[in-house]
Amino acid sequence: MDLDFLTPDTLLRKAREYSRKLWVRVLAMGLLAFVVLGVTQLLEGLVPKKLAVTLSGSAADRLLQIIADAMLAVTIFSITIMVTVYRATSTQWTPRVHRLIIQDRTTQNTIAVFIGAYVYALVAIIMRELGIYVDERAFVLFIVTVLVLAIIVINLIRWVLHLQTFGSLIDTTRQVEKVTRAQFEDRLKEPCLGAHPLTGDIPEDAEVMRAAQTGYIQHIYPEAMDEIAKKHGMEVFLNRPIGSFVFENEPLLQVAQRGEPTREGGRDRDKFERHLRDCIVIGDLRTYDQDPRFGLVVMGEVGSKALSPGVNDP
Repeated sequence: MDLDFLTPDTLLRKAREYSRKLWVRVLAMGLLAFVVLGVTQLLEGLVPKKLAVTLSGSAADRLLQIIADAMLAVTIFSITIMVTVYRATSTQWTPRVHRLIIQDRTTQNTIAVFIGAYVYALVAIIMRELGIYVDERAFVLFIVTVLVLAIIVINLIRWVLHLQTFGSLIDTTRQVEKVTRAQFEDRLKEPCLGAHPLTGDIPEDAEVMRAAQTGYIQHIYPEAMDEIAKKHGMEVFLNRPIGSFVFENEPLLQVAQRGEPTREGGRDRDKFERHLRDCIVIGDLRTYDQDPRFGLVVMGEVGSKALSPGVNDP
């Protein structure tokens, strides 16, 4: 998507999408570990010398070694649990619920904190071996390491409490209900996602734009679409709802010329169609975003599975 059409609302939508990905949170915590170590080195010079020598570097070394040894094992254990629960819920309840299990915030935050703490300890040990943190100037490093340990303990307690219900039928159905209710509330606030409802027929002069790939319509960026349409003097008609399946070269939307394009928009039709297609995300899996009907489908599948003779859970 062109940077000119990345409105604040579009950026916020993209940020929400990426925030649900595990690798984004893990990368953020890893980068935070480097930043914390850099800030620690800067703050070390502000500590009075009499106070700095009260704690030796060996005290921080022991804590760093404990974190490095424990976090690797705990992270592998947590990832194993996540994969096991993912497979169990997909088999026992419905395969379509796995998207929520993967996007579980508590699980993602816990794994990200564990990996971030491991990176922090590993880099700190390397810096100690290189002589960047000397024994006489390790006061702030020790204090920060204690804080990291406290964060690890808090997240470990949350993780243990979360495991009591993680992947169970009650927890799974509550997650599906919660996200479905949220999507319905958003759709009631904006029934057409900010667009104008189509009350009549599509104009006869509207030209068809076809899908560039096969898949489900997962997400649209209405603010960016509106900006593109205005700059090119076009009126856009999206007659395929979110969640519908489209084939490659199947009609996706229709456009009609309703004014002169602006100087920034230009008259490049290929560029206009490319930018407009970038505003419609098509993938091989149906998602909960902007698609409250999908939540109802998943809830119906969970209910049907629970009523089967194999499960028989009223």
